[in-house]
Amino acid sequence: LHSFPRRSSDLASVTATDFGVWSPDQKSVSKHKISAKGLCCSWTNDGQLLAVGQFDGTVTVRAKDGAQKYVYMRGGPVWSVCFNPSTDENTDVLAVAAWDQTLVYYTLADYSSDKKPAEQRITGREKQLGMDPCSVRYFVNGEYMAVSGSDNKAHLWTKEGVKLQAICERDSWIWSVAPRPKQNYVAVGCNRSEEHTSELQSP
Repeated sequence: LHSFPRRSSDLASVTATDFGVWSPDQKSVSKHKISAKGLCCSWTNDGQLLAVGQFDGTVTVRAKDGAQKYVYMRGGPVWSVCFNPSTDENTDVLAVAAWDQTLVYYTLADYSSDKKPAEQRITGREKQLGMDPCSVRYFVNGEYMAVSGSDNKAHLWTKEGVKLQAICERDSWIWSVAPRPKQNYVAVGCNRSEEHTSELQSP
């Protein structure tokens, strides 16, 4: 899987054993080991830190040189991570969707710089979902987010973690969800490579 930051031309590539950051001005790419299969990744707004969600429930936040800055532990595979894209936020906020049926919001500023990464274990703001989440994505303004998964639905949430309404329902798991920038449309991807687009209705 791959991810571009919003403000640079770097490309992160995550595999089952490692990740690398590709840049146009570099002739070679350094690979950095991860503890389990990588399932998802997301860049901070400034493109300096990359969060990688893993099958063993670990979320590791790394600098471009591979140095681990933060680590979070969940109770199941982390299938989706996403940083809030809003430039109005004072700190980077990371949404983590894991197969312990939770959605958790972590604020990077909550961590103490005098601790080692392995000691960073705060809980974050946790929300129970009642289903296995497969995808979480913020809308472009960062005020709302779409969450989808094993209940065959895509849901609209606020950035504070308040569930508002169902956006759409399909006949199988919704593995991927993506709001259209500056539009009230959400694209979803389901089993059997099915793709659908739904218009977001007012609550």
